[in-house]
Amino acid sequence: MSTSAHESRKSFRVLLVEIILIIFGVFLGLWANEWRVHKDELADTNQALQYIARELEQNISEINRVIDAHTAIRDSLIALGNNVTFLESTHVAPADFWTAMKRMRVPLLEQTGWQLAVQTGAIRHMDYELAGKISKVYNLQSFYQEKIDKLSDNFYIARNMKTNDVTDMAFAMMMLFRDLVVQEERLIKIYLEIIKQINSQLSVSFQ
Repeated sequence: MSTSAHESRKSFRVLLVEIILIIFGVFLGLWANEWRVHKDELADTNQALQYIARELEQNISEINRVIDAHTAIRDSLIALGNNVTFLESTHVAPADFWTAMKRMRVPLLEQTGWQLAVQTGAIRHMDYELAGKISKVYNLQSFYQEKIDKLSDNFYIARNMKTNDVTDMAFAMMMLFRDLVVQEERLIKIYLEIIKQINSQLSVSFQ
């Protein structure tokens, strides 16, 4: 084999090694960049989960602030209804009805955390089942908030109506507050379950 042929093969091997090293470097760079992006997205997801957990804790405080008052209204209306039914009263006294209803409270429930998580794409790295449960509880919360807002509006409209017979209204409100308290108890239970699951996922992520 001539010297020039040997040197040519040697140069080819060196060139091949350089090409392989360059390709490996490019792939390594792409992998490192993808890993950084994934890490940043995961950090965004964890931050969103922490925010949602704090928001749900605030919403629990808000419902706890009103549920005792709504339970008292429900019980008072049930008692007034029993008086009409079993004591054969002709009607529910307006003074008794409005005394019961004046305890009504309207909570201010937040849902910013979930909205931001959806808008920013932070839900992409959430556990699928957990994300579904979070979405469901915010839907239930919206339904509850709309219902109580409507109830509050109707209450203030009815309060300005001059009538001596509020019996039908009292029975209607009794049914509404029965349902309202059940929804509030259910929301608190689901909030607590989701907060527990969020904290569990965060503890795994930070290990």
